[in-house]
Amino acid sequence: MEKKHILLLIFSLFLLKPIADAKDNCSPVSCGPNEPEIRFPFRLLGRQSNECGFSGFDIFCDEQNKTSILLPLSLTYIVNKISYLEQVIYIDPEFCLPNRIVSVNMTNTPFRSHLWMQSYTFYNCSVQNDQSFNFSDANVPFPCLSNGNSSVIAVETDPWIRVHMPSSCKLMKTIDVPVGFNSDFGSQLEMIWFTPFCRSCESEGKACRLKSDNNDNSDGETICVSRGKGIFLCTRYF
Repeated sequence: MEKKHILLLIFSLFLLKPIADAKDNCSPVSCGPNEPEIRFPFRLLGRQSNECGFSGFDIFCDEQNKTSILLPLSLTYIVNKISYLEQVIYIDPEFCLPNRIVSVNMTNTPFRSHLWMQSYTFYNCSVQNDQSFNFSDANVPFPCLSNGNSSVIAVETDPWIRVHMPSSCKLMKTIDVPVGFNSDFGSQLEMIWFTPFCRSCESEGKACRLKSDNNDNSDGETICVSRGKGIFLCTRYF
């Protein structure tokens, strides 16, 4: 009986070895079948070791298995997409949720605005008032924050617009958010990173890694390595 148990243990360790190797090799992972792939410079917090990513690029899966990132001086954001070639991360500001109309603060993070920080002002306008105003193409409606008596909109912050805003529109809040070429202010914001630089590796279809093995390479110097043959083992859902 004891011999049988030993053989069973050895067999179990043999089966688990590919998964362990995948973790040791920092293979790509994701939070779900339709979620962004997580790989260097990002790492899945609690599932991958520090050397799998770069400082400030920690990703985690929330309770709904949505890919999420925490900006230390701001909030937790859902990650819609990660472009490793362009080095852009697309986040959902979730303005429709309570207390989510806040500025995106990228201080103490490796991220910057893809183009610039844009200021938007939210207004709550009474729908019962006959006054109207052409808010231009910058007008972004928020039906999720509106009701039968009022409509919530956001417009690019401008002194002229504020002066000419109908009296039925009450200022709610002014915030600063990162925008980009593909930004849809209401549902998606863009942040870019410059360090570590992995675009050349991505363009060659190779994996990117820190040149230093102990993750203390603060300048983000990287090398390109061939993607492992075991890549099919590495996409795992948590």
